[in-house]
Formats: sequence, structure tokens, C-alpha cells
Amino acid sequence: MIKKAAACFLSVIIAMGAFVGCDEKVQKNVSYNLNIKQQEPKFEGIDIYYDISSDMKACADDENFEKIVYSAYSVSNDMIATTDKKCSVFMVGSDITEETGKSFSDIIKDKEVYLADNFHVLEKTLTDMKPKNLSVIVTDINYQLDNYSELGNKMMEKVLDEENELAMGVIGVNTKSTPFFIFIIGDNLSLSEFIEEFKAKPDIKAYSEKDSIDSKFQLDITRNINYEIFAKHNGVEGIDYKDVKLVENGIIYDTNGMSEFDKENSAEVKTIQAEGGSFTEINTDAISKEYLDTIEGTVNYSDVSLKKPVFDEEAVEKTQDGEEVESLTYIAAKSLIPSDEGSLLGKIKMEIPFKVIDGVMLSSLDCDVSAKLYTTNGEKFKEYDGKCEDFFEMKMSEGAIPEQGKWRVNDENDSVIFNIYSKNLDSWPKTSDFLKLDITFKHLASESLPAWVNEWNDTRVKNLSNFFDTMHKQQVKFNSSENMLTLYIVSADAKEK
Repeated sequence: MIKKAAACFLSVIIAMGAFVGCDEKVQKNVSYNLNIKQQEPKFEGIDIYYDISSDMKACADDENFEKIVYSAYSVSNDMIATTDKKCSVFMVGSDITEETGKSFSDIIKDKEVYLADNFHVLEKTLTDMKPKNLSVIVTDINYQLDNYSELGNKMMEKVLDEENELAMGVIGVNTKSTPFFIFIIGDNLSLSEFIEEFKAKPDIKAYSEKDSIDSKFQLDITRNINYEIFAKHNGVEGIDYKDVKLVENGIIYDTNGMSEFDKENSAEVKTIQAEGGSFTEINTDAISKEYLDTIEGTVNYSDVSLKKPVFDEEAVEKTQDGEEVESLTYIAAKSLIPSDEGSLLGKIKMEIPFKVIDGVMLSSLDCDVSAKLYTTNGEKFKEYDGKCEDFFEMKMSEGAIPEQGKWRVNDENDSVIFNIYSKNLDSWPKTSDFLKLDITFKHLASESLPAWVNEWNDTRVKNLSNFFDTMHKQQVKFNSSENMLTLYIVSADAKEK
């Protein structure tokens, strides 16, 4: 068994751009790993709609209100500072009127401005707003949610309209009296820019980070300032292929010069290089089920990438825009752990960064992972006619702490940790040179609502959960996000050609 474990090699190749042929035999085929062209900002101007109903006065009495609302106005002006675009302020009472006489600072300071009767600001603004402009709506929604289902449906239909392809960000701001909200509606990129700049404002950081936790994980907790994004493809624009990487490279082992007896009976072989992996011995007593749940990283693979596979170095990888991307990368590895049934186990942990619009929490989305397996006769790929699941099990790595939610997400680069587990390396389908594995990630709006929405619904804002639930259901109805990662699994024989 140890002989098998020490002698079995495999190579996983992560394709970053268009597929590059191997050894001239296998022709180039369609690649799904193309960088998605980033959207261009589409807004022609910025319109700020400011609620002056009497209920807003309670929010305005909070000592932080003026700073927070002015930060939203400041971001709007920053976004048009070097353009000829216009930032307009509209007062929303019984009607919508443009304010040209007062500065925005004077408006939010004037406690006498909040005299209008309570009004359906969101519904009226949706009717009057210009789809080609970025709309910023500051309002208290307590009195607007009696018809939460109708309002939620209208908002999502307007935002996720196929022609306009807009996105909406909801910023919930806590105050001592009652929360107020800032709704931002515009194209994905403009919305992302607004959220990013808003979070970076000194007054916002000072107020929102009082209760923040220093963690690299996305935490589903209630803060002073909370965000929720409704966007095309859930705000997931694609995989950042050039930054896909393996987590823990394990230990490199050297079995050269060892006798067959030593390979069969030695519990540990000579280490060439320790690379931070947490598994340092060939384990003869592994139980496959146990290791599926507990093995971290590529600890049961040893990196032996000593020679570069024969690829067509003349071929140039390009994106759809014609830009060159980095070359293919790979890891050649050998399994160190046999299962209790005598087959060879394998588990690879990868960090996959996604391109998302700012404010989206990947950990709050549901992710359905599926895969297709292809073999090659040396000339072209053919989809395997059996079940891919018979050889590979793929799943997202769960959150490291309960508050984090479903997935282990790194906030710094919006990446998720993903596991590929091979149940039996010995029984893979017969193929020439290598297997091809297309892994599809489908991101869906989660059925569970954020903690802050549920908490505020119970104590601060009636029907808030119902309102968000309606918008989530429309989000699922209108769109999902699919991205594919292609892996090539190469045999040791092919690697040495």
C-alpha cells in the first residue's frame, strides 16, 4: 500500500485563459476561463432624493445623522468631480421638487424642513427617477412598508429590468431613535464605486467600526451601518483566474534510492522541502470518511512539481479583449494516504477569488457546485459517460466560525476556499495524458435574511424582513451567477514526455 502511495503521481493544471495545447497532440478546445469584461460606468448624472417627512426629524435629531447623510452627498460629488456630470438634490414631500436655493449641508441642519406628511418616498422616486442616472434615496421607511410585497416587487422589477440592468444597494443606518436607510440605484460598477467610497469616508468608518470585529472572515452580525446588495448575477462578475491558488502545498517527499522494503514499511520518508503543510507522514491507518472532513489543505498530497509539463510555449493565451494573461500553472503531487479499503485518497484545497461589486457578501449567497469530467484519446476531449461524482467530490469549505455563515470567505480578496476530494485515485477513467474537469459555481440569492434585517424587524422596523424577503425572491427569479473553472489532471507519464 505504501508503495502505491509513494509512486502515484498526478498533476492539477489551473487554466487561467484560453486553453493551451499539450504536446501538439491534443488540440485547443473551448475555454471557459475567460476574464469577464468589466462594465463601464453608465450613469449620466447623480440625483439625491431626500425625504423631508415629519418622521425623518427623529432620525435627524441623532448626533451622527448629519455626518452620515452628508458623507453620501460628498461621495456623489466626488464621483462627478472630474466630469461634466451634474449632482442634483430633490426634496421629497408630497411631491418631488429640485432644491437649488440651499446647500445640502443647510438642508440637513435645518430641523424645520421636516414638515411634510409621511409619504411613500420609495414608490414615488421609482416612478420619477431617471434610469440612466445614479439615484441616491435617503428615507425612513417605517411608514412605507404596509404594502411591503407590492413595494418590494416594484423595486426589483425596476432595478433588475433586462433593458436597464441596474443594481440596488441598501444601506441601513442605526440611530438611537429609529434606523434610516440610503438606497442607491444604478449600474453595477457605479453602485460598487459609491459603496466603496462611502465606506471609506472618515465619519462612516468612525461610526461603523465602533462595533466591528477584526477578522478576515465575513461576519453576519448587526453593525451600526449595514449593507445589502441586489444586483444582476447577485453582484458576482466572475472568477479572478490569475489569482487562483492552492492553499497549503504540503510536504515534498523524496523516495529515490529507497529500497522497496523501506517504501513498504517506513512510516516516514526523507523530506526534500517542508512548505508549511500540516501532514508530514505517510499514514497507513487512514480512514477515508474521517479524512474527508478533517484534512486541511493539500496535506495528503506532496508537491513534486520538479519539471514543467510539455506545453506549447509558442501559444499565447488571451482574454476576449485580446489582452495576454498569465501562463498556466500546475502542481504535480503524489497521494500519501491510502484509504481503509486500500484505494488512494486525495484532497486539494484551493482559494478561488471572485470579482464582486463592493458591498456584496459572498458568504451570504448560496453556492451550488457541479462538474463535468472529460477524457482524451490524445486528439480531443470526450465527456465521460459515467458519473463524475464516482471519482471527485467537490464542495465549498464551511465557515470557520458560527457567525461567519456558510462559506469560508477571505474579505481581503473576496475569495472562497474550495475542496476537491478524490475518493480513489486508482480507479480513474482510462485516458491519454490527462483528464479535464469543468467545475461550475452557481451563486444564488440565499433564502436566509441577514442578521441585521431580522433583528431590526423584531425591534425597530415593522415588516422589514417581509420587505427584504420579497426582494430576495425576485432576485432569485431574475438572475443567478454561473462561473466555470477548468482543471487538467495530468498523469506522471504525460508529464515526463
